[in-house]
Amino acid sequence: MIKTIILITDQGLKIYDTNLLKNFFTVPPDTMRKKDPDFFHKAADYWIPLLKEEIEKFENVPVLPLGEPVLNCLTKSPDRVLIRNYWGYEGPAQYGQNFGYIKPTENVLSRVVFPFPHLPGLRHRFYRQQMDGYLAFMKEYIDV
Repeated sequence: MIKTIILITDQGLKIYDTNLLKNFFTVPPDTMRKKDPDFFHKAADYWIPLLKEEIEKFENVPVLPLGEPVLNCLTKSPDRVLIRNYWGYEGPAQYGQNFGYIKPTENVLSRVVFPFPHLPGLRHRFYRQQMDGYLAFMKEYIDV
């Protein structure tokens, strides 16, 4: 299962953790994606309606998907979305504070989406160095 975390900001910060990809597979999803690059998008037709139903009781709550395969199923962009572009990536060894998020009008959940790398991606120096800055950026958005 691919995980995501949803932040709930009424009366402080609470965390709701759910399996975003609601399918069961007979082989690992990465194996399927290597055979069929559109695999996650095909599966999305089944799990996105379930996810929408599950989170509808949490109005206007930001979503934090983990990993680009899931993120690309959530965005309305026809182009591949890269997490690093929301985390201040300016080029090899050039990191800035130009952080971003995906607006509700730009994704199928109609909510703010803060892209996060999948857990193995957090081992990369870029994400480790940018983590505190991105979390501060998120907190600023949530406190507004």
